Amino acid sequence: FFFDVQSKYNDDYQKYEWNKIFHDPSRPLVIDVGCGFGVSLLGLATLDDPTDVSTLEEDLSGCNFLGADLSGLAIGYANNIANRWNLGGKLAFVADDATLLMKAVLERYPGPVANVLIQFPTPYRLASPNPDIAVDNLSVGNTQLPSSAADGFMATKDLLEKAGQVLGRNRILSEQQQTPIEPGRLCLLSNCEDVAIYMREICSELDLFEVVEPEVCQSIDSIGSLTPTQRSVSWIELGGSRAVGPGWWSSPILPRNGHTETEVACTLNGTPVHRCVLVAKIPST
Repeated sequence: FFFDVQSKYNDDYQKYEWNKIFHDPSRPLVIDVGCGFGVSLLGLATLDDPTDVSTLEEDLSGCNFLGADLSGLAIGYANNIANRWNLGGKLAFVADDATLLMKAVLERYPGPVANVLIQFPTPYRLASPNPDIAVDNLSVGNTQLPSSAADGFMATKDLLEKAGQVLGRNRILSEQQQTPIEPGRLCLLSNCEDVAIYMREICSELDLFEVVEPEVCQSIDSIGSLTPTQRSVSWIELGGSRAVGPGWWSSPILPRNGHTETEVACTLNGTPVHRCVLVAKIPST
């Protein structure tokens, strides 16, 4: 399935005919926002190693998978691979605005949403946590990036709010169907420490999520032997807060087969990855 709406960006939820996209749209859905070439979902949709399990101890074998990205080229590539691997009816990629996709899922997807993944979104220009200290973005290599988190960054407050509403709907479905349904999770990953902190802070402000505590939290010691990005080095030098302590995961969240190209590269290069998992709160009635 390939629906390219790059030039439209409308609120037409009718374009998502879920019974045509998936064989069984009542199955739990895993959404990868900003999926790029679809590497993570292609891996998750083809898990066949029983030892390659999620840190969240989830069984993803019964899920549908949906990736979204603004790049029609990337989405076309991902769909071609999915078709070659005979994953139609289980895995789909769409070229659409992330927030509009969330609205479509919230309004019309008949099943629960197990996970929303926001993995390594393209960052914005580094902003100083200290208003008295300016940032030399030229030295950090940030001049081509969006000017701020409020200008062109994918993980907007609106998107994170829609993600919370989508995941919180599981509780309502559970009551309607009188069937236990696990609350949906939002997984945030970035190799830019300030970006990971920003996304988590926005989620905290929205009051739609609760932080899931890992067995072992990321600590200064656990990342001390790793090599941070130049951006993270600058962030630390500017006195920025650290993605360590409660709520910060020291180990991968997803099975190895579901890692993105960026996470694999970080592992190989010894670069820290900053991970946070949040679960949807019970929606108010």
